[in-house]
Amino acid sequence: MRWTSNLRRPGALDAHPEWETPLREVDPDWNPAWPAQWQRHYAARRELVRDEDGQPNVLPGVTIHAMDIGKWLARQRKPEVWQALAVGQRERLEQLES
Repeated sequence: MRWTSNLRRPGALDAHPEWETPLREVDPDWNPAWPAQWQRHYAARRELVRDEDGQPNVLPGVTIHAMDIGKWLARQRKPEVWQALAVGQRERLEQLES
């Protein structure tokens, strides 16, 4: 659904407010308050371990779609980065780690 990226622009749904509810039903995170690049890394990490038992250790160098997910995850765990994350971002990462 590449066209949804255009709907993330501020005011893009002004003419069609009824589209937002179906988009949120498909994916509650279709238009997060944080950067799309962060969301892409998060989604790749989530998919990486979806079918795994327990939580595998994703080390730097583990790459998906040209994104180093392990390096990204290690950075998110740094205290200064963690504190700068939005509450929703922290919640999502905590869910992945539990």
